[in-house]
Amino acid sequence: METTKMDALWRCPKCNGEYRYSIAERKVGDDSCPYCQDRKRFIFSNQQIVIALEEYGKGML
Repeated sequence: METTKMDALWRCPKCNGEYRYSIAERKVGDDSCPYCQDRKRFIFSNQQIVIALEEYGKGML
């Protein structure tokens, strides 16, 4: 059975970061997220910053 060498866009369930990774190399439950593994710097979107600030503010009340 041949495997594809194509990359796909994945979303990490832990940090919600998007990254490209080979379909053939992915396994269920692997730790391929470069953000969680500190191999890539996570750049937050404006929406993620707003959500984080809202969550932080809840703890401050």
